[in-house]
Amino acid sequence: MADHTATWLVEEWISRFGQVLESMVGERPQLEWTTAEAAAPETAPVLSWEQSFTMGNGGSLWIAAAEQTWTEIGARALEAAGLQEASVDDRRGTYIEILGQTHSALSQTLAARLGCEVTCQEATESAAAADAESFSIQIHFPGSKSVPLRLAIAPGFLDTVSASRAPEPVETVAPAVRQAPGAGRDGGPPETLDLLLEVELPVSVSFGRAYLPLKDVLRLTTGSIVELNRSVIEPVEVIVNNCVIARGEVVVVEGNYGVRIQQIIGRQERLRTLN
Repeated sequence: MADHTATWLVEEWISRFGQVLESMVGERPQLEWTTAEAAAPETAPVLSWEQSFTMGNGGSLWIAAAEQTWTEIGARALEAAGLQEASVDDRRGTYIEILGQTHSALSQTLAARLGCEVTCQEATESAAAADAESFSIQIHFPGSKSVPLRLAIAPGFLDTVSASRAPEPVETVAPAVRQAPGAGRDGGPPETLDLLLEVELPVSVSFGRAYLPLKDVLRLTTGSIVELNRSVIEPVEVIVNNCVIARGEVVVVEGNYGVRIQQIIGRQERLRTLN
């Protein structure tokens, strides 16, 4: 039976993984886990993906998936994006992208628990350490057979998390809510709120800025280079309504540029970044 720290970490990983799958596939699968001792051993070659985190003494976890699993996950995500005929490499790359988003979200959860910055290091294909604690995960998509996944966690990872103070549940008392005019008698949200939630907001990404004298602007021609005030290793900024809301790294998604969110900007800093 897994201890409290391992149980917390596995359930947090599953929660983030399920959220990413739901966003990319369009439906949330049912996820169940057991300790590896209670699961059948893997008989087919697997893709074992190692993700390390910068925290304390460091920590790594491994995700092992048979080809049936990562092909199923990758194909479903690509089909949801309108790609019915996808290559094996595309499915594999999409599956790895899902893992990347999962671990990026998990790093934020770890940072909140540890009280320090936690970031993802570059992931690599690597077999799990022999002393890693393993867990078997079953993924049940609606209308399809379940596919297995194996999660292994390094002992040092568990020790670092265990040494931290787990967040304690806070008892809250819900304030009295005054029903807004026009709200339904059944207690459901007013229709105006539903309409507001469907409003589309323009989202832009800033790679950097440059301020040029008018004379330099007039000299710009084809082939001119404008140097920005941002290093190539610095994160780009995600902007909504002239306000920076997040920072992340540039990725490629199905041939288009995208941004993997690495940091959500706090309220005070958002106010300082208003243009």
